[in-house]
Amino acid sequence: MDTKLFLLLNNLTSHSVWFDRLIYFCAEILPWVVVIVLVVFILAKKSWPEFFKMLLIFFSAGTVWFLTGFFKYLYLSPRPFVLLNNIKPLFVNGGLESMPSGHAIFMASLAGASVLFKDRRIAVVLSVGAIIIAVARVVAGVHWPSDVVVGLTIGFVFGLLVQRLWQKIFFRQ
Repeated sequence: MDTKLFLLLNNLTSHSVWFDRLIYFCAEILPWVVVIVLVVFILAKKSWPEFFKMLLIFFSAGTVWFLTGFFKYLYLSPRPFVLLNNIKPLFVNGGLESMPSGHAIFMASLAGASVLFKDRRIAVVLSVGAIIIAVARVVAGVHWPSDVVVGLTIGFVFGLLVQRLWQKIFFRQ
């Protein structure tokens, strides 16, 4: 199932230069854009509580990304372009550390932890962004669908857990 879905999504590439560029943008550049926009948005509010919440969100995302980095090197999972001879990824990223997707984990953790903000639209935008980035990484040929599903799940759950923990410790509501 994983291979069939991967091939279905990956076969969307190499037909249009513009589509390939869009997928590359979503898979590699969009995560940086999302993070920068989030930082600018929060700094523009000029509120210490909001700034503190931003630090907690990035702490959550960074922690889960760091911890899963160890797992990726203990549990070697080859990327699709390593196992499948006929796959040419849009860009090369790693080799044996496919599961789980670090990009999906980081972005989903930002989304999960962002429920700290009263404005829930931030969480919705970050969740949609995480899904777009995750799917783009499969289409680009650098992850299996299961890599990004596991990454999105771990990231979002961990982000929510850290958010709830900090909510109880600092904001006692």
